Amino acid sequence: MTLSRARFWAARVTGISLVALAAISSASGPAAADPPRPSASSTVAWGARAEGALGNRTTLRRTTPVTVCAVGTTDCEATSLSKVVSVSAGAHHNLALLSNGTVVSWGENDHGQLGDGTRTNRPGPVPVCAVVSTNCATGRLQGVVAIAAGDSHNLALLNDGTVVAWGNSNSGRLGIGYANEDRTTPTPVCDVDCAAGPLTGVTSIAAGGGHSLALRTGGAVVSWGWNGSGQLGNPVPNNSDRPVVTCAVGATDCTANPLTGVTAIAAGGQHSLGVLTDGGAIAWGDNQLGQLGDDSTSSRTTPARVCAVGATDCAAQPLTDIATVDAGGYVSLALRTNGTAVGWGLNVRGQLGDGTTNNRRTPAPVCAAGATDCAAQPLSGIASISTSGGHGLAVSTTGAAFAWGLGVNGQLGDRSTADRTTPVPVCAVKADDCATSPLTGARAASAGSGHSATVLADGTVRTWGDHQYGQIGDGAISGVLRPDVVCAPGSTDCATDRLTGVTAVSANGAYYGGGGHSLALQPDGVVLSWGGNGLGQLGDGTYNSRDLPGRVCAVEAKDCATEPLTGATAIATGVNHSLALMSDGTVVAWGRNGVGNLGNGTWQDSATPTHVCAGGEQNCKAPLTGVVAIAAGGDHSLALLNDGTVVGWGSNYFGQLGDGTGGPAVQAQNMPVRVCAVGATDCAANPLRGVVAIEAGGGPSGFGGHSMALLSSGAVVSWGNNASGQLGDGTTTTRIRPVRVCAVGATDCAASPLTGVTAIEAAGHHSAAVQTGGTVAAWGENTSGQLGDATTTHRSTPVRVCAVGATNCAENPLTGVTVLALGYSHAVAVGANGAVLSWGSNWTGQLGDGTTTDRSAPGWVCAPQAANCAASPLTGVTAIASGYNHTLAVIAPA
Repeated sequence: MTLSRARFWAARVTGISLVALAAISSASGPAAADPPRPSASSTVAWGARAEGALGNRTTLRRTTPVTVCAVGTTDCEATSLSKVVSVSAGAHHNLALLSNGTVVSWGENDHGQLGDGTRTNRPGPVPVCAVVSTNCATGRLQGVVAIAAGDSHNLALLNDGTVVAWGNSNSGRLGIGYANEDRTTPTPVCDVDCAAGPLTGVTSIAAGGGHSLALRTGGAVVSWGWNGSGQLGNPVPNNSDRPVVTCAVGATDCTANPLTGVTAIAAGGQHSLGVLTDGGAIAWGDNQLGQLGDDSTSSRTTPARVCAVGATDCAAQPLTDIATVDAGGYVSLALRTNGTAVGWGLNVRGQLGDGTTNNRRTPAPVCAAGATDCAAQPLSGIASISTSGGHGLAVSTTGAAFAWGLGVNGQLGDRSTADRTTPVPVCAVKADDCATSPLTGARAASAGSGHSATVLADGTVRTWGDHQYGQIGDGAISGVLRPDVVCAPGSTDCATDRLTGVTAVSANGAYYGGGGHSLALQPDGVVLSWGGNGLGQLGDGTYNSRDLPGRVCAVEAKDCATEPLTGATAIATGVNHSLALMSDGTVVAWGRNGVGNLGNGTWQDSATPTHVCAGGEQNCKAPLTGVVAIAAGGDHSLALLNDGTVVGWGSNYFGQLGDGTGGPAVQAQNMPVRVCAVGATDCAANPLRGVVAIEAGGGPSGFGGHSMALLSSGAVVSWGNNASGQLGDGTTTTRIRPVRVCAVGATDCAASPLTGVTAIEAAGHHSAAVQTGGTVAAWGENTSGQLGDATTTHRSTPVRVCAVGATNCAENPLTGVTVLALGYSHAVAVGANGAVLSWGSNWTGQLGDGTTTDRSAPGWVCAPQAANCAASPLTGVTAIASGYNHTLAVIAPA
């Protein structure tokens, strides 16, 4: 992709939270009396409100364009970002290249993708640092001539032909010679031989979901990063943390027969595109949905010709007259020299703009606005194109902007959240009617996962769509800073008609198609859901997000209102999938299933619940039974059986299923597999036993995921991703089988394991355990203070969480806690009197303390409308759950 680098599967690494109950000693509690509570139990929520995740009829999206602020301002209309040459949108962040050769960025920053030396999300632009600079305001990156934003990493082309990269380094996508260390400031990309110095002679760049491309003088292409589907165009068996040569069409020896004569490149989620000097298009990598355009679904490790419109023999009838290409997720777009556009690949939300929702294995014309016959009335007069894989954008030679595809976040800019299968005009700022008041003066556009950006002829920038991570850049914060009531289903007045009768809650974050979703369990076993729903994670038979609770459907139900799911006893939320444990010991699942998240023997998403298969079943003939507990990680799931063993299914990229497999060889399992015992190699013969509780953390496939189990002895084992020390074994080595978690202060986990544990929790990249006596130990990533130890130092072995107001946690630990709830980078705990504490990241108000200031040690959550949280904390809470950046709590009746 040349302007935009958002992927259909936007890489959002999130944590998992289940129901949490805690008792905190009265000695550490507030002196003030508890505020009055309602006469019936109610549910409150705080933090990020994107996609209706708080269930209070509020969302966080812009359905028409707004102006991006200048650096350091919050009044965007008065002082807007200006002198912008180009923009590039990542999954949840943006880059803008200024006319002086510097770059600014805004939005999500969990991997350092803003390049400002921090991991703090920014709702307005900040300067990108120079290489090795520690002060971005004075030491800005200079001499930039092109930018490319990937899902969570970036590239910048400098005027000397070298390239710098920053952000997520997973799978080697930064090309800096080592794969697993994120960079929060730019670093030079290596040459093919890193010892030879930096990559030189580059004329164009593209950044994809987990890989990168560079076009060199003479039309040669090099690539680096994730190669699980052949997207590097070089049949190397593994990912590459430095550039490798891309093969010529039909070649197998890339060194002897490199690709040459290329004029343009683009990188999608797991595939790549190129344009040759003869105007032909080529493609390579993942092809499961036809995104290579060669009339097949066979992936390719080297480039092949894209078919002409309507052709079946691509070699004889290749696509020609192509000016440029763009790619995102499972979608490809090409701009023809006559100003029309064609698309191919995934089309379930109309993202090809051809008037249908039919996937295409060969190119089809993009329709003109309002047209029904795209061949006869194609979109024309187009100067630039962009796709996120979920929606598409086009800018005409007259400065008009058009959008089509997924609209759930308002990313089409047409004052709605509806999908569009053909292009619609993007509205002008503050316009009421897009047809009569369209956006004008657009020069180029870039599509992010759920948002869009365009640079105007006057050098200013307009954005619209999802603002969950600050990616709109208008300076607005993205959350509710104090607890607010959750509405009852169908409510029009949440204050008087609040959600009641809830026994358990679960929350999580999301990537493609949503900004977080929530579940609530009622006493009759009915499950309610609300929030983002781009992959069916609400289980209501639709893919429409909802800002009010609604019922989850029964298995195979046609009408959720009359046929709701009943008999559920526990609930769990993954990044974009959900689980429910039923009273008969079976498990149902719904939502995303791209990596086997649902455990039903298929890879198809489901908007209604389906049964999880029994382990070892063929074609899922029998359901999993005997389950007593469930846990959902980012893209994987666990179930604890009544014999004390554990099974797992879903993403296994980091070995988070614990069955001794993982990585590129066995990236996912779509049916349950046994978790191994510590030290075992035959999991069927030697499964992990004596487990009394399970937890799962992490994010989507390939971007994290780890698991934990509490044993009957009070010890803890863990397995999976360990890049931040989240396994607590004193290393950062990923483990495909369980290992012991160390005791606090220990270095030999086998000799000194963590013991006396009563509860465990896992999140995106950190973990925690409650021990006898109610102290809390935490370990893993600590960028935002989520370990609660009064520091921001990562820990590969457990450390104590501080008491409120303490700075020496060993001497003054938090006590009386029995269970925690962890969000992606924050934590909450509930006291014996129902008082709630929180610590960690707070950029959307997820700590509920009335601020957006991160906190590295526990503090009190405010009561609703309270001005002083210490004097008036939230009390009477019986259940709590933390999502990526929002929190839910159930308040007992007075």
